[in-house]
Amino acid sequence: LRVDPDNVGDFQFDDDRHILLQQNRPLNSQNVADALQKHGLKKTAVQKALDSLADSGQISFKEYGKQKIYLARQDRFDILNNEELDRMKKENGKLQEELEQQKKAETEIEA
Repeated sequence: LRVDPDNVGDFQFDDDRHILLQQNRPLNSQNVADALQKHGLKKTAVQKALDSLADSGQISFKEYGKQKIYLARQDRFDILNNEELDRMKKENGKLQEELEQQKKAETEIEA
C-alpha cells in the first residue's frame, strides 16, 4: 500500500509490499498505520486508503461494531495441489532431519 499523505486519493496497491498480503492475517487500521509509521503515514490516511481499497474490491473487510478488520482476499494466493504439498512436506522433513543432525554435531563439539 503506497499512500501520498498529502493526497490520500493517490495510492497504489502493490502486491509485493502490501502488509495485508505479507502477513495474511486480519488487521485493523491501527495495525497497518503502526507498520507504515516509518513512511510518515498517519492513521487517518491509512484508514481512508484501506476503505478505498475495500470499496474497489482489492481487499476485504468485516465490521465488528465500530471496528473494521481488513483482510487480504484469499483468491490472490496460489493454492497448492496435493503433489506440491506432498513435495513440500518431504522437503520439510529432510530439512528437519538436517537440523537435528547439526544440533547433535554442535552438542558433541561443545561437550
